[in-house]
Amino acid sequence: MKILQINNYNYLKGGSEKVYKVSIELLKERGHDVRYFSIANEKNEEICQGYSVEVKPWNDAKGILDKVKAVRNFIYNKKVADELDSYLDSFKPDIAHLHIFYGGLSNAVVEILVKHKIPIVQSVHEFRLLCPAYTCLDSNLEICEQCADTIFKRGCIKKRCIKGSIATSLVAVAECWTRDMFYNYQKKFSAFIMVSQFIRDKHIEYYPQIESKCFQIYNSVDVTHYAQFSVPADQKKDYYLYLGRLSSEKGIGTLIDVFIQNPNLKLKIAGTGPLEEELKKKVEQSGINNVVFLGFVSGENLYQIIAQARYTMVPSEWYENNPLSIIESLALGTPIIGSRIGGIPELIENGKNGFLHESKNKKSLCEVLLKAEHLIPEEYERQCQYSSKIAHQKFDNDIYYQKLITLYSNIINEQ
Repeated sequence: MKILQINNYNYLKGGSEKVYKVSIELLKERGHDVRYFSIANEKNEEICQGYSVEVKPWNDAKGILDKVKAVRNFIYNKKVADELDSYLDSFKPDIAHLHIFYGGLSNAVVEILVKHKIPIVQSVHEFRLLCPAYTCLDSNLEICEQCADTIFKRGCIKKRCIKGSIATSLVAVAECWTRDMFYNYQKKFSAFIMVSQFIRDKHIEYYPQIESKCFQIYNSVDVTHYAQFSVPADQKKDYYLYLGRLSSEKGIGTLIDVFIQNPNLKLKIAGTGPLEEELKKKVEQSGINNVVFLGFVSGENLYQIIAQARYTMVPSEWYENNPLSIIESLALGTPIIGSRIGGIPELIENGKNGFLHESKNKKSLCEVLLKAEHLIPEEYERQCQYSSKIAHQKFDNDIYYQKLITLYSNIINEQ
């Protein structure tokens, strides 16, 4: 099968890029002809053959005329259209798999794929069809679905949902309006891969007409590879671990407040982000020494840190979908303490492979930590074992591949 994978970034920028990379690698390993199409960047990895197009970020534009052109390219980039059109004259895929392409490669990719009559599948990693800010969070970081069922997404502009800016919010709204009017994904795409049941249900709530096109497939990891780094329950260390971006919607501020209130518990934080300096200052001013910032950690070092943790903490305060931090932790035999929000409850069976607490609720989180601390060794060992079991049953790469290739085949056969 010939498959074109399309994503703005051809390097590991975030969780969606990991899924993009895993998709390419799994398909290549099994003999498929896989190519990529992305934005040119010095960080790009040659995971497979493909094509990168030069795209200047719209927010880097200087001067009025340059900014007008940049906004136009954000919505529809003719250069991308021309170069993809030319590339498809030489590589004729059976199917195109889109990840995150808006705002960079732009709606141009949809137009050209339709022109070449190539069926389109999209992995839905976030809520862009419903929310110009893609998070369903307003500028006050409150859950908001005001724009979900409107073409004119005025709420985003009124609330300045994107970077607190009317201008930036207006550009995002213009892109969404253009998309819905001229490149309607609901009609032009053959299928949507929903990375959680929650995100599937949320999209169907507002677009019931796409229900037959929505297929829920969880993100995955090579569970066998991860398992070699796991450690027995009685050899784990006494720290809790936060793994991920240091930003408000992730609930990291709430988490640190709770550990400041519980100085007898240890928290390690692996990751960087916009709140890093602010959070370090808060910890320093509190006078406690039970919170440690590890910075960016990757590879085997990260696997060992996760495997040795007592629990991985996922205190999200937005509609988190299918966090790879949870899947990686389960594959390493480390149970999870996570918020009861978005797709997180689908991954945590309360009391069996971790615990759930109410999002943004410090009291609830404290109560759950108390439960975790008072587990008898046999109960904790069962949680670790069940975490590994669930990872093998639900989140292994082989399961993801089989569901993905079955979907591709069904779509191609229906053409």
